[in-house]
Amino acid sequence: ELVESAQPRRTPRGFAMGHKQIDLPAIILPARHLFGAARPRLAQSADLRGYVDAIRNQLNTEKCVGMSLARVIHVQAQVQKFGAPNPGAVPYPSEMGIYDLAREEEGTGALIDQGSSPGMAIQALSEDIGVPLERDWPADDAKINDPLPVDVLTRALAMKVTSAYAILSESTQRADDCVQALSANHAISLAISVGDSYENVSDETSVVAVPANGKVYGGHDITLVGFRIVNGRRQFLNAGSWGMGWGFGGYAWLDESVVTATGSLAASDFIVIQVAPDFSPSAAHRAALNPPPPES
Repeated sequence: ELVESAQPRRTPRGFAMGHKQIDLPAIILPARHLFGAARPRLAQSADLRGYVDAIRNQLNTEKCVGMSLARVIHVQAQVQKFGAPNPGAVPYPSEMGIYDLAREEEGTGALIDQGSSPGMAIQALSEDIGVPLERDWPADDAKINDPLPVDVLTRALAMKVTSAYAILSESTQRADDCVQALSANHAISLAISVGDSYENVSDETSVVAVPANGKVYGGHDITLVGFRIVNGRRQFLNAGSWGMGWGFGGYAWLDESVVTATGSLAASDFIVIQVAPDFSPSAAHRAALNPPPPES
């Protein structure tokens, strides 16, 4: 497992993490169901930064799963609705709301800010509830452990993750599959093991490596939004959740070894999705949310 619930979820510099390793539910299908078994000629680069609305900061909360999945959902909604970047035209999912739902899905009682599982989040977003929106449940650290209000849940029921897929391959094939997904404009949510190289990345020339000597501070969910090839090796573009002061404007390049690592340092929970892109309740749903006043 990348991180146990009892382990600290802060790096030495105080960056928060929050990944919980729980098996992905059966509703998340292998990615071959989305891309097929054929292996097309792989592209040389992809860059989805135009789809990213902003680099956000989880501050002292452990909502990285909510932040990563909100970004993946938002990117995919633009791709499906417009076929091109248009971040301002698509409502942003509630990072805190997704974090809430992931924890509630575990069924462990009162919410505690101790991280969450992407699999549990997908279960809630696609099957049990739907996608809460930031306009209905904005980020507020003072409410990080508050359950979603009934009216927010009711609105979320109209907006679903329609399908989710996991990249389950290993080694070089896993990197190939990530390239295939990114080339098709699918941002990828995944969890990595955070060490010094990731914590201290400072500019575009720094490339994150696998944690040295197995030294890991915890598991952290991130988003891949591009790749390039440098000296014959693939580097993957990570949109982070630690604000614009980390990395270069909140981004970092990851060496392909971070993606392909095995054993205790292996990345996990590689998820791409399809969504209902409008994020707008139907007329019937709006009527249910806003019933007319009773006749006098």
